[in-house]
Amino acid sequence: SGGGSGGGGPVRAVVAVRFLHRGLVQALPSLLPPDAAVCWFHFMRGAELTAVGRPNKARDLLEPGELNALFGDTHGWSVLGDGVVHLPDGRPVSEFVAVNDQQG
Repeated sequence: SGGGSGGGGPVRAVVAVRFLHRGLVQALPSLLPPDAAVCWFHFMRGAELTAVGRPNKARDLLEPGELNALFGDTHGWSVLGDGVVHLPDGRPVSEFVAVNDQQG
């Protein structure tokens, strides 16, 4: 495989940047095949307290440890990175990377 034409084989990686749909995030650990990776970069709780003030709804903000709870070791995933960086405007953003270690 590997032709890149799409349509064949499982999804091997999910990269999300400034996107959060909790139903999708919660479903991913059981949907992705072994060796798949998840990279998630999104606003954290605290963004609403900055001068920008957005996003400001709880449904649009990640909580500390939220992704680790879904993709952590207890679920057969290895968390390679789970940090927070601050944008130049002060808003906190998650930097989360995990790989599915489950055997196929």
